[in-house]
Amino acid sequence: MKIEIAESLVLSWLRHVQGCIVTQLSWKPSPSWPLSNEHALRQEFERIRTLAINTIGVPIFRQGEFAQFVRQAEIDVLGVRFPHGSATAQVIAVDSAFHEGGLNYGSADETVGRVLKKLLRAALAIEGYLKVGEAQVVFATPKVAEPIRTAIERHLADLDAVFAERAPTGPRLGFRLIANGDFSDEIVQPVLDRADRVADTSELFMRARQLMALCERPVRDRRPMRTGAVPTERGEGVGAHVRAIMADLAESGRLTPVIVAQLSTAQYSKSQFNLAHPFLKPVASHVDVSKQRHDRNGYSRYWKHPINIGGDQYLMCSQWFDWQRTAFDQWSRDLD
Repeated sequence: MKIEIAESLVLSWLRHVQGCIVTQLSWKPSPSWPLSNEHALRQEFERIRTLAINTIGVPIFRQGEFAQFVRQAEIDVLGVRFPHGSATAQVIAVDSAFHEGGLNYGSADETVGRVLKKLLRAALAIEGYLKVGEAQVVFATPKVAEPIRTAIERHLADLDAVFAERAPTGPRLGFRLIANGDFSDEIVQPVLDRADRVADTSELFMRARQLMALCERPVRDRRPMRTGAVPTERGEGVGAHVRAIMADLAESGRLTPVIVAQLSTAQYSKSQFNLAHPFLKPVASHVDVSKQRHDRNGYSRYWKHPINIGGDQYLMCSQWFDWQRTAFDQWSRDLD
């Protein structure tokens, strides 16, 4: 049941957050379907096999024949949408894993290789069986060790480059890992935000959340919340820790205009915290805040609730990991 609920979460995300008008669990090609562009796809398969041996260095492919490899594809959740009123379909294919101890398919190399193999199989199946203009191939997991995450993302960048070099006749393909804090921010929370508006008994995750809401104690029976900053013990998530400390710094006036200006630059945020995006992003009053949270590729990079600093509103970067906590704590202590 855990797997069914988890895949239902992804299906709800595709339907209600990503706007997919068609969604399907456990999508598989039929053996009766013809495979389009088989010669070109076979060449691509062999090219990636060579890349895996010479560049990536992890066991993506062992012995195997192309046609069998593609026909064995099974995508956990597949969604189809027509973005911005376009007549050209876009596919989002999501493979997922929910391991309580963190993503684990064996050794680190075996885990990385297994994920890449799943995504490549899905990508080639989409090209072979679905005529779409664009496809996003996603692996989603709530918990993965940072070294494995880093390795997967590095290799996905290599695969993005391989698929980008093709002739423009094929669909535009992109690969992505959504894990750890991104999984919560981009998948779980947006789905929970829409739970009250969905009345579809087929969506197990939504129904489970609604059942939990029925069982919650009334507000008058709950313990009063503590005021002041959120506690910052080591057991607390780094995201909540950063938000709590920043709220305290803003309230005490220690975030001066000079410091805010530094935190709003990509260079300072990278050198100080190893963030891939500016720590602070000024909120434009004439634009919906929810639209300002995303980067140019449409991915959420900032928490949805702005922070007030000196009367101005800023979004804070949400892309924090445990290993960045030490640098943030040292920086905040230096402000005292």
